[in-house]
Amino acid sequence: DEYNVVAAAEKKGERVEGGWRVCRFEMATPVPSYLVAVAIGVLEKRDVGPRSTLYAHPSTMEAAEEELRGVPEKYLTAAETMFG
Repeated sequence: DEYNVVAAAEKKGERVEGGWRVCRFEMATPVPSYLVAVAIGVLEKRDVGPRSTLYAHPSTMEAAEEELRGVPEKYLTAAETMFG
């Protein structure tokens, strides 16, 4: 299985260097280091809302999608209502 690399940032490039796959990500808005997210593995991707994407191993994707479908949007909408 092929490993995927994802992050809470825009992927800007990928290359092979010295036998390693090197991925470059860029985040336009500065964030504290505790908000940085990176995942590497055999991952599938599914949208679970208009602004939310789920990455999970294929063996757990159906259950994860069922549990999360629509949930992130509720929290995002609530936060926008409370904080603008």
